[in-house]
Amino acid sequence: MLVIDLKGRSMRLARSVRRLLDDIGRDRVIFVCARRWRMLNSFQRMPGVTAVHSAGWQWQVRRLERRARTGQVAAVSMHADRVLSDRGLRIVRQVDLVMSWPVNCELRAAKLLQLGVRGCITDEVKVILPVVAASAERAHA
Repeated sequence: MLVIDLKGRSMRLARSVRRLLDDIGRDRVIFVCARRWRMLNSFQRMPGVTAVHSAGWQWQVRRLERRARTGQVAAVSMHADRVLSDRGLRIVRQVDLVMSWPVNCELRAAKLLQLGVRGCITDEVKVILPVVAASAERAHA
C-alpha cells in the first residue's frame, strides 16, 4: 500500500502525481490525500486509487460531513481532536475508512480505534504499535 499526501495548493503537483501513477500501473493499492480537496479530482475515478479528504479545521469537518452524507467521500484523514467531536463521530460512522493524526500516545490510539478509526498517523510508531496490533487482532478474532 502507498499513501501520498499532497501538500500545498498546486494543481500542477496533483497532475504530476496523476501522471506518475498512470505510469506505474494499476495493480497497486494507493491512497492520495489532500487538505485542498480539489486536488483530489484527478484521482476520483482512477482504478486502484482512493482519494482521501483530509480535514484539520472545524469548518472542513462541517463540509466533510455534508459530503459524507451524500456518499461523495470514500476515505477521510481527520485531526484526532475533530474525530472526537459529534460531527467527527458521525463521519466515522458514515465513511468506510477514517485515518487520524496526530496519534502519538497509547491512550489516544486506543480511544480512536475503539471509535472506529482504522488508521493512525503517528510520529511515535513504537509507542502506538502494540495498541494498533492488539486492535487488529481483536478485529480478526
